[in-house]
Amino acid sequence: MPRITKRLVDSIRPDPNGGEIRIWDDELKGFALRVRASGLKTYQVFYRNGRNQRWSTIGKHGSPWTPEKARERAAEMLREVTLGEDPHVQKLRRRKDMTVAQLIDAYLEQGPIDKPNKRASTWKIDRSNLDRHVKPLLGKVQLCHLTPKDIAAFQRDVAVGKSFVDMKTVKRGRVIVRGGTGTARRSVETLATMLNWARKRGLMRENPASQVEKYKSEPKERFLTEAEMLRLFEALEAMVKERRLNPLHASAIRLLALTGCRKGEIVGLRWSEIDWERSMISLPMLRSKNGAKRIPISSAAIEELRKLARTDDQVFPSGKPGESSHIVGVQRSWEKVRTRAKLPGVRLHDLRHTFASMAVDAGESLYVVQKALGHKRASTTERYAHLRDDPVRAMVERLGNRISGPKDANAA
Repeated sequence: MPRITKRLVDSIRPDPNGGEIRIWDDELKGFALRVRASGLKTYQVFYRNGRNQRWSTIGKHGSPWTPEKARERAAEMLREVTLGEDPHVQKLRRRKDMTVAQLIDAYLEQGPIDKPNKRASTWKIDRSNLDRHVKPLLGKVQLCHLTPKDIAAFQRDVAVGKSFVDMKTVKRGRVIVRGGTGTARRSVETLATMLNWARKRGLMRENPASQVEKYKSEPKERFLTEAEMLRLFEALEAMVKERRLNPLHASAIRLLALTGCRKGEIVGLRWSEIDWERSMISLPMLRSKNGAKRIPISSAAIEELRKLARTDDQVFPSGKPGESSHIVGVQRSWEKVRTRAKLPGVRLHDLRHTFASMAVDAGESLYVVQKALGHKRASTTERYAHLRDDPVRAMVERLGNRISGPKDANAA
């Protein structure tokens, strides 16, 4: 832990793997420099307030925050802690005109500290909803003036497309932000979670989003038939041969169909997570939506994995020099594949639903399907119960025959 000086700060480069770097000062305990993957450098102070652990940002590197001034401010904040005060909460409370946009920035910075088990991919989705929908429509509203009526109006506005954006991001990149009731509901859910965090932090007395009735979600399950699955696999093979599809993207899609896993679980799969002897994938807690789990896989899935070359621990490496990250753009490839396979409107996630539906159709119990999919609650798996109606149908037929009485073989 070196002393944080201007020379040191200027010499630090961002993590090439996209992570964050923290440099602790050896002179003042709790004082640190944070370097984000984007290159942004900020001074921070870490402290404990009772049972709570806090990170509070002092400011960005540069005028007026030099290492020395940031260290002085950190020392002041740590003195406040010894007096029983919470510098971070006090700082936020002093912003009597704090807006929703300012809260979003504070939440995205401090929230991951309070919720260490929340996956990075989920935080990424939250950031997208907050930055692309909440900020444009509610960003200027002061927290003290935010009402359930404002949030209800926000939900309606997102649903009708008032947060629509079509913009370029990087070279040849494009982001299209659309509306719809599903997007509106998810945005309100994300907003409600953030406001609840603000309430727990003492920034709000109550959560106005808790009084808002959200749009109902509509089931989107689409189950592919065996004929459709055959067309899908034929399309994957043909497009790879024609060099119209990245072979790694094709393998990822095949594994999604063969395992019933979620996209992130397969695209981010590591060789170290595969148990070859037991034919199983073992995912750690932060790699799966519902915590650590083990996923049995078929011999067909094993065969697909054995076709892939090993370059690093990533099963589907990005191939970028100096980086150990997984492939991206599988969704765009899927849109091309489903067009070729004549599967309009079918989502990549529907491969997971199809895996479950075929298991139920084959006579597997809902309990077994629940374990295979890694569902935390049985109620989540029960959506597939209607696919297994043969026993019920037989019972209804028997009951109908009994009620109607014996048939007269000679009846006209």
